[in-house]
Amino acid sequence: MYIDIDVHHGDGVEEAFYLSNRVCTISFHEFGNGFFPGTGGLDSKGEGEGKYFKLNVPLLQGIDDITYVELFKSIVGKTIEIFRPSVIVC
Repeated sequence: MYIDIDVHHGDGVEEAFYLSNRVCTISFHEFGNGFFPGTGGLDSKGEGEGKYFKLNVPLLQGIDDITYVELFKSIVGKTIEIFRPSVIVC
């Protein structure tokens, strides 16, 4: 599992594994209003064997810490429970 938490969409890693179910990617990133790179909407889920192994959490600018932590815990926790990765890279 690969978890990307910087402000930009983890588009490179997502693209590298877009068709694969071997790596689940999760990206928490700012999205909208022309923010670079402009990718990582909710509709970007992977394709083929990789479908639903790509999770994007597009966030609006100005999210507060409490909301971010709640989102992170619930999304990552449930994904770990379902995907059951042997390794997590953040």
